[in-house]
Amino acid sequence: MTTMTFETALLNSDYTYDPQAGSFFKEDSKGNVHTYMHIEDDTWNYEKYDENDKVLASQSFTLL
Repeated sequence: MTTMTFETALLNSDYTYDPQAGSFFKEDSKGNVHTYMHIEDDTWNYEKYDENDKVLASQSFTLL
């Protein structure tokens, strides 16, 4: 059985990794930018921004 990492899943979902920012990002059809950043261990942070860089959503979560 092959296990897919969360990073691989993001890349397979058309996210791009920005090593300078240390995050994965993707722009949707409405101009919103979605980002995922690996914080530590299995903790990640998700944020969604509008076209004016206003934060629309922010959530931290842990992968099991």
